[in-house]
Amino acid sequence: MFPLPPSARLPPLTRLAARRRTERAQHHVHASTTTRANLPYLDDHIWALIMDAVETDDPCAEIGKKCATNKTIAALCADGTLYKEVSLRLGFYGLLPDWDAVVEYYRDAGIYPLPNARKYFQRVCTERKGLLHHLAELRRTTFSSEKHESVVNKLLAHSEDGPFITYLLALALKDCGETMLKFVPTNRADYVALAGVSVLHNGEALRHVPKDTPDYVEIAKIAVAEDGGALKHVPKSLPDPDYHEIAVIALNKYGESLEYVPKTRDDIAELSEIAVKSNGFALEHVPRNLPNYHELAVIALNMYGGALQDVPKTRDDYHDLAIVAVKQDGDALEDVPP
Repeated sequence: MFPLPPSARLPPLTRLAARRRTERAQHHVHASTTTRANLPYLDDHIWALIMDAVETDDPCAEIGKKCATNKTIAALCADGTLYKEVSLRLGFYGLLPDWDAVVEYYRDAGIYPLPNARKYFQRVCTERKGLLHHLAELRRTTFSSEKHESVVNKLLAHSEDGPFITYLLALALKDCGETMLKFVPTNRADYVALAGVSVLHNGEALRHVPKDTPDYVEIAKIAVAEDGGALKHVPKSLPDPDYHEIAVIALNKYGESLEYVPKTRDDIAELSEIAVKSNGFALEHVPRNLPNYHELAVIALNMYGGALQDVPKTRDDYHDLAIVAVKQDGDALEDVPP
């Protein structure tokens, strides 16, 4: 949608919010960039040209070129069919499932004349270009929370302009979600989807997501899959199996996030094993009184001999563990007492 790989676009992420919406919306949410939802009759090479354009850094310009240079595509552009399909796949409809819903949105809002697919596409493309330019300027200046807040506030002030505001907010959050998400009102209908976009690109943005947000668990899983360290923002009081599942994802991503797991958990031995298999230096955070500490230490030291520094030198099996460490990394000998 940004453009990004299919998994990062807004439609798949709105699955988080769409559970409470219509089945019709859900159908479109699951569409991928490879299926031909409304254009089943196109030859493979024509469809490939369209999808290649969608996946470029500037899909708006590329679609314009295709409409001007390819006769088959030009016909689809002329009657609006292509603009409807491309807008859907780029996420220009926000949470809405299709073009008919967009028209209905404007009709219900009393905004006339009703847009046609081509003008809508061009409008969003113009807004997109302006926003990207502004975000690029922000990256070249000294960080300012106020400047980031102003970007969000400006978009929020134009929420009535159309469903594409969700897309533009997602575009901004994809770029600066860790700092911008906190300025997005949590009572917006698209908040869950926007939070999902933010944490997908910066797991640290999870710290701004209220714990009572619908689908918090799903958002947290997306966050820790991007940044295992985001586990520190997950409430330790979250019931199982939710906390366990989130922790497993985080530890497989970044073993040292074991630091944030309560050591009194019944599954701490299992989680510790996942952690040291992911990163030997996670041994630092493994409770030393675990019955299987020796086995976990061997796993860690076979990966990183340097983790020997975290093994208590008073252990009865210290000598055996030191041998494992030194075999993996001779420099670990420096941590062995004379």
